Amino acid sequence: MVFVLAALLGVVTTFIFYPGLMSFDSIYQYRQVVGDLAVQNYHPPIMVYVWKLGHAIMGPGGLLVINQCMYWAAIALIGIGVHQNWVIRLFVVFVLGLLPPLWIHSATIWNDVGVMSAFLLVVGCSLLLRDTGSRWVLVVGLVALFYGLSAKHTGLPAAIPLFFLLSDAWFQSRGLQPVSATPPWLRVSVLAVSAMASMILASFLVGSIGVEKSTKWPTIALWDLAAVSLAEDRLLIPESVLNYKGKTGAETLALLRGSFSPEVNGPLVEVVNFFPGEEAQKELLQDWLSLPRLYPDSYFTHRAQVFGRLLGVPPYPVHLAFEHRIIDNDLGLRLLNKDSGFFNFAIKWVSRSVDTPLYKSWVYFALLLLCLCYSLASLFRANAFDARVLVYLALSGAAYVLPLFIVAPAADFRYTLWMVACSAVMACIIICRFWLAGYEAGNKQAKE
Repeated sequence: MVFVLAALLGVVTTFIFYPGLMSFDSIYQYRQVVGDLAVQNYHPPIMVYVWKLGHAIMGPGGLLVINQCMYWAAIALIGIGVHQNWVIRLFVVFVLGLLPPLWIHSATIWNDVGVMSAFLLVVGCSLLLRDTGSRWVLVVGLVALFYGLSAKHTGLPAAIPLFFLLSDAWFQSRGLQPVSATPPWLRVSVLAVSAMASMILASFLVGSIGVEKSTKWPTIALWDLAAVSLAEDRLLIPESVLNYKGKTGAETLALLRGSFSPEVNGPLVEVVNFFPGEEAQKELLQDWLSLPRLYPDSYFTHRAQVFGRLLGVPPYPVHLAFEHRIIDNDLGLRLLNKDSGFFNFAIKWVSRSVDTPLYKSWVYFALLLLCLCYSLASLFRANAFDARVLVYLALSGAAYVLPLFIVAPAADFRYTLWMVACSAVMACIIICRFWLAGYEAGNKQAKE
């Protein structure tokens, strides 16, 4: 029943949004899929390779189908893993799977969605692995973990706790029987670190061999330098990366003011070159790294404002809450059911949630910390594995979002997506554990 409901919801979602909601980044990667552009590492190439595979079998919506399979399989496994009652399991699948921020993004062709779907599948596989000890479940979990950490440059910190979660579940399924004098935590760590080292190497090779090299950090560096330049009223961007040569500092600052956005770095492309040469990159890197030392107030104020916008902290509104279309393109990509009542209802339903706490990332971050405190207090109780699952999820969600204070290239809601998913799953597990305790107590009384 659980998998039937999850499959039904996945089919309906695929039908409504086929071939997937797409922004400029999505179209840029699709051009690599169909061969209009060489495969590049500006975005992780594994997404292009997986999309190529899906495209060969199912057409342009192939990646949407793959993401939907991962997403709803993960939701079903989590539903099965958190409670014994099938009605409650169905309720979990319905509520967690259709949580507006997670659901609408599951239909969007972004690497953030690949990370979320793959990492959710790792969590679902860990819960099933704990109960079955199946090697096939372990393999599926490792494949999903590899895809998740390879699908986004900043996914590695969030993947580290999930390696320990999967390893912990593997040994938990075997009762953690002592092997000579080796403590269980050491065996878990050895397996986790070994798997992680192997996958990092494999991910590096996949992202490096046969792809066109480019660097992404200059976009962040130029955004930070522009923000500090405007705050200090002095040009701090090297002339070698400016599009307009020979202008005075005041003239360039005027151009920066006209193109600078506090939410996203894209408009700066009118003034600066986001893909400078090697010599210009060296000068740019030196100037960027000197900002916290030379202009700490302006730099950290800018970064704090970006992080606040990212989390939706008042008074900042949610920026790019979700993509609702396929942008205009010359590749023939369009939403097949855009004019249907199902599509319009879905977009209106999600839009109504944007101005609610469901779309405030700071709410999920606060929930993450509360759940972490609860799980730490539960570590030494009878069911310690459940508490450790919560700890792993909390650490993964925090490791995903905290580095964004420094490296976020925009304040888009999607950059917090995995943290949002972690918080939602943690809350779901805790609620179901209390629910399960009451369910078991009721059964015990009925038998007596």
